[in-house]
Amino acid sequence: MSKPRVPQPFQFSELLSVSAKLSVVLISSFILVGCGDDEAPPVQWFIDNPSEINRALISCNHSTKYNPMPHYTWCSNAKLASITISMRRQDLEKEESLATARDTPENLKTIHWYEGNSHARQAKLNECKISAGNGDVEFDRGCFKATRAAMNQYVRSGPDFFGGERMGELTRILRAVSPLPAPVPPDTRQPHAARGNTLEHEVPAGKPPPGMEPVVLHKRVAKEVVAPNTGPEYRAIDHP
Repeated sequence: MSKPRVPQPFQFSELLSVSAKLSVVLISSFILVGCGDDEAPPVQWFIDNPSEINRALISCNHSTKYNPMPHYTWCSNAKLASITISMRRQDLEKEESLATARDTPENLKTIHWYEGNSHARQAKLNECKISAGNGDVEFDRGCFKATRAAMNQYVRSGPDFFGGERMGELTRILRAVSPLPAPVPPDTRQPHAARGNTLEHEVPAGKPPPGMEPVVLHKRVAKEVVAPNTGPEYRAIDHP
């Protein structure tokens, strides 16, 4: 005769799991059903309470599985607040990067330095483009290094992922800021016929130019083996 089955007591962990799932359902229902557009918090409220943004976005993503068009002001305000906070964070990072660039000496701003400081590189390229457009660009080491750094990043990341100028524009900037050879004064120029052979003017008189020395022929020495019965002797034969 089998023993009667004793019911197991309800575990606390199971109760906690059920309560958590029920809370998520209730919060989602409260946000997406109970709250209308008039009762949705404004964008500034989400900005002042950033911890509520993730909760709202999780609820909005959860509702998308069951409702293909959950157009609620609550979700829209939460997403807009998230974008606003992200843009403010990027602006703050840009200001800090530019402040660091202003405090960095010019001799320490190498090509590798510009590769790792995108905000400072872009700011320098903007200055170089304005100067190149006005035609008043001389050799600028800062523009030269920033342009070379941008070219390196362009080659590494490719045109689809590089967020700066295109290679053609970078090439124009590089040509404008690159050093040009010094022009030769007109009085030092000589016609081709008057210059003559430069090698003859550089060597002393009576001595041929390098590479034009006469060739001295030396006598060749050949080895001939004498008959085996006389031993392994060698005799040198002079050839004319």
